[in-house]
Amino acid sequence: EAQFDEATFEAQLTGERIPLMVCWYWILKLKARYLSGDYVEAMAAAGKAKPLLSALAAQIQLLDYFYYAALTAAACCENALTDKQPGQRELLTAHQEQLREWAENYPPTFAGKYALVSAEIARLEGRDFDAMKLYEQAIQSAHENGFVQDEALALEVAARFCTTHGFETIA
Repeated sequence: EAQFDEATFEAQLTGERIPLMVCWYWILKLKARYLSGDYVEAMAAAGKAKPLLSALAAQIQLLDYFYYAALTAAACCENALTDKQPGQRELLTAHQEQLREWAENYPPTFAGKYALVSAEIARLEGRDFDAMKLYEQAIQSAHENGFVQDEALALEVAARFCTTHGFETIA
């Protein structure tokens, strides 16, 4: 029984391929690696997707790129943001700003995602109470608007935050 050879497949993702499909692949890999906790691989996939984003103009996968790349950058910063991580901070700020713009235009789809990224930034900045309020907003928005996958993700990220701070029962 043949198995999928990821390296061989990715080696074939050249300029001769349809950029839209290649970009989709890297975004799906970004999501999969983030969700599995492999943040280094997720960030690498985000880097591969970034130069191809123009192929996505007005595609919903663009949202996934900004959302999961921001969450990955936040996850890669275990400690408070410092001058040692300027690239991560710039990426987080830029992606948060894009999500904010979309959230202002259509809150039902984007507000929860914006809140979760904002919660992660608050966490990294040591603003724990703000982070908790934003996690709650992300969870509520996702729930109210039927984004079950985003609700689950926000619950998971908030639980990780609570566990880190010794709130095992809440987590």
